[in-house]
Amino acid sequence: MYKDETGDIVPAIVDEDLWNRANQIYKQRSEDVKNQCKGNKTTSVLSGKIFCTHCNAPFWRTSYSHKLHKGNNIYQFICREKKMHGAKTCPTFAIYESEIYDILSDCFTRLLDSIDEYTVEFIKICKKIIEENNSQESIDRLATERNNIEHKKEMLLDLYMNGDISKEDFKKQNSKLSSSLEDIITKQQSLEDNQNSSRDIEHRLVKIKQAIDGIKRDNKRLSQDEVDSIIGMYLERIEVTAIGNKTLEINIILKTDNVKYNFKRGSGRIFWTIRPPIEPASRDVRSPL
Repeated sequence: MYKDETGDIVPAIVDEDLWNRANQIYKQRSEDVKNQCKGNKTTSVLSGKIFCTHCNAPFWRTSYSHKLHKGNNIYQFICREKKMHGAKTCPTFAIYESEIYDILSDCFTRLLDSIDEYTVEFIKICKKIIEENNSQESIDRLATERNNIEHKKEMLLDLYMNGDISKEDFKKQNSKLSSSLEDIITKQQSLEDNQNSSRDIEHRLVKIKQAIDGIKRDNKRLSQDEVDSIIGMYLERIEVTAIGNKTLEINIILKTDNVKYNFKRGSGRIFWTIRPPIEPASRDVRSPL
């Protein structure tokens, strides 16, 4: 066997340009999966969620290690402007990632009933979207069209190999079929991605609902994975404002509620007090899709 570089002996059933682009997409997805697996230990769902109100800048996640922690990295969030330009540029101070998780765990636990209510509504929305968009019917129809075109391309190749059509006619008709095939593949992939996305969100919401039910039943603390799930689905942003030198006002903005904490550091101890929740401008259910 050898590669026909010219295409004169057996012209390509799939255009080389389409083949190369398909391979690029395949390689990119493989790299994305690899990078996601490698990055799980170093990335945080809080990245890009915390903002300084003084500098209108995000908090950056940084790390350091110390012999007291046996070489384990300690993660903290600090205002980007303070990190880049020095302590005098911003009145806020760094917050340990573990401290933020403690605050969010406390916040989410206090708001479990509200989060539970919205989760139930969001699950209903997801189910309704999946039921009404008829994407599976469209996917099946496109799959049939794709098979028909691929069959036509095979028949066209047979005609050319038997000498029933000229090379020019073959190239012209094959190009039209390849263009139609590319369009169908693109539409099919888009529908499948949307369908998978809706089902993935529904699955995540169901897991949150199960976690909430378990916490209510067993009266236990939220685990970090459970906090991460709620962050990914419900946390819009965290706004940090300095009050004096040792106090930060932390405004946790969720799709369900808006809660403010006073976070204080002093005398070698850390504590926070919760303020009464501020009702959001609208209590309408907002879909996470």
